[in-house]
Amino acid sequence: MHIAGQDIEAETADVSMEGLLVKAQRTIPLGVSIDVCLQLSREMRPVTTMGCVVRLAGANQMGVQLGRLAPAESQRLQEFLLSVVPVDA
Repeated sequence: MHIAGQDIEAETADVSMEGLLVKAQRTIPLGVSIDVCLQLSREMRPVTTMGCVVRLAGANQMGVQLGRLAPAESQRLQEFLLSVVPVDA
């Protein structure tokens, strides 16, 4: 994540097409817009977009609503999510 000239490294706890739950060393205030660079796997290019902090959970977790994804970014995120969703047998 990037805000006000600072990079903030965060670990993703949950991912969807609409948003993320991330764990970071520090939280960002509610309503603040951030640049998001989501490294989904070593094999895939990162998904980059804008986001907004919409929820604080505990001392170091934040809910981030993703902004509108460009088609290529949306496709990469969707491909990643489909690859990790369990298939019922």
